[in-house]
Amino acid sequence: MTDHKDFRAPLRALFLSDTHLLGAIRGHWFDKLRREWQMERAFQTALWLLKPEVVFILGDIFDEGKWSSPKDWEDDVRRFKQIFRHPSDMELVVLIGNHDIGFHHEMTRYKLERFEKVFNLTSARIITKRGVNFLLVNSVALHGDHCPICKSVESELHHLSQALNCSVQSHNAGGERHRCKDVQKYASSPPVILQVGMRGRAQARE
Repeated sequence: MTDHKDFRAPLRALFLSDTHLLGAIRGHWFDKLRREWQMERAFQTALWLLKPEVVFILGDIFDEGKWSSPKDWEDDVRRFKQIFRHPSDMELVVLIGNHDIGFHHEMTRYKLERFEKVFNLTSARIITKRGVNFLLVNSVALHGDHCPICKSVESELHHLSQALNCSVQSHNAGGERHRCKDVQKYASSPPVILQVGMRGRAQARE
C-alpha cells in the first residue's frame, strides 16, 4: 500500500508518441540507422536529465507492425528494446496504435496478442502511480461495430468503470457495499485516459 507521503509527492512522467520504428518493407537501412541513433540518444539523454518514474509511449511504436512477418517482428522488438532501455526502477508503458496492429479492419487476434505479449499489457488497463490512475485504452478496438475484439474491450472498460466508481464511493448504503464487495479498488482520483486518436494522434485527457 502506498503511504500518504508517497501520494503527495509529485509524479515525474514522460510522454512520447509515434516513434514509428521503420520496418523491413519500406525502411531503408541507412535511414533506420540515422533515425534510431538519434532516437536512442534523445531518449537516453531525457532519462538522464529528467529522471522520470514512468514513461508512456502513446501508440505507433512500429511503422510496419500491421504487416510484419514473425522474423521482422522479432527484429523490430529487439531494436525497440535497445533504443528504449531503461533502469529497473523506471516503468515503461506502451499503448497500441494502428501501425502496430493495423486499422480496425486489419486488426486480428494474432497481431493484437503478439503485441500484448511483448509489452505485457491488455487493451484496457489501469495503472496507478502515486495516486494517479492512468486508464490505457486500445482505441483501434473502439469502432462500435461489435466485432469480437471490440466487444471484449468494451466489456473490460465497463468493469474498470465500475471499479473506479466503487473506489470513490463511501459504500454507506448496503446495496452499494454489496455491489462493490469483490471489485478491485484503485486510488480515489479521476482517471487520466490515454489512447491513440483515430488518425494516429496520441491523446491524454482527464
